[in-house]
Amino acid sequence: MRSGRNLDPRAHLHRADRRAGASSNRKTVAADRLLTTLQAMRDITTYRFPEADRQIDNPYLEELRALVRRLADSGADALKILNYRMELSSRYAFSVPTIGVLQLIAFHSPLVEIGAGTGYWARCLSQLGADVIAYDSLPPEDSLPWPHGGWEQMNAWFDSEWYPVHNGDERFASLHPGRTLMLAWPLLDHPMASNALRNYLSAGGTRMIYIGDESSSGDAEFHSAKKSLTLLAKHKLWSWPGVDDYVEIYAVKRTF
Repeated sequence: MRSGRNLDPRAHLHRADRRAGASSNRKTVAADRLLTTLQAMRDITTYRFPEADRQIDNPYLEELRALVRRLADSGADALKILNYRMELSSRYAFSVPTIGVLQLIAFHSPLVEIGAGTGYWARCLSQLGADVIAYDSLPPEDSLPWPHGGWEQMNAWFDSEWYPVHNGDERFASLHPGRTLMLAWPLLDHPMASNALRNYLSAGGTRMIYIGDESSSGDAEFHSAKKSLTLLAKHKLWSWPGVDDYVEIYAVKRTF
């Protein structure tokens, strides 16, 4: 027997625990890196554009399909697609609707969308059979000047209307407590989304769908209010590169 050798079995257990802990930490770090990488890859430049998307007429997605193919065929950097983001977002919507997320949202029909912009998401959802009422405080119109005010009151983001968008602000959420409230990309640091959610819940509403990047839309009160709800589902969208937008579906917590 060599002198100085530690025969206490607990010492071996301690070393094994340390090795297991280090291995677990490495796995956690690796998993976090993989998740970050997968999320970064989940943008429209890597989307496979399945035939299922053609169940509906979706010109936004078709334009992106053509752009992605053209950039790939030319050998150009896929990120050059961002040169078209402002133009296409203004024409259609900030987030890109694909069939999977549309089906998920349509399941929660009937819907009331506040801040609907062009009404493009409402249009896509309606093609899947969803019942959607859309409102915006400044609905865009193809004909100018805007009937909702002078040139200084025009919708600064959108210039097309794809679906009947009624003139109405966050107060109109309280008129439809029997519908699922939908809020897509509410303005950053603006109280519209928090007001809409408060009005909707006060009227007895029970379900809310939010689409957007939490760091770039809504105000602190809105994102805090979401935490009082039960998160039913959260999915990363096939987004523009560098845009970390999700669809989140919430229900009112019930106390018994």
